[in-house]
Amino acid sequence: MARLGLSETPIKIRVTGCPNGCARLFLAEIGLIGRAIGKYNLDLMLERYVAENKAAEGSGDFLASVGIVDGERTPEIFHKAYSA
Repeated sequence: MARLGLSETPIKIRVTGCPNGCARLFLAEIGLIGRAIGKYNLDLMLERYVAENKAAEGSGDFLASVGIVDGERTPEIFHKAYSA
């Protein structure tokens, strides 16, 4: 975050190893589920946020406006998209 100049930028990130949503991931702008220590690399997404965020949007609004995430992500959408 500091390397990208985002130290003072509020970005709601929630990380949990619990698949039951205990950390309320859906309330965050970035929510990660899993157990992979040192494996979450958000650099490219954050670099794009810094380079392209001309409208001074919050990170969640930016991610939706450029199509990285859908504007609305409900638990039902998540499970439908990611269930095998």
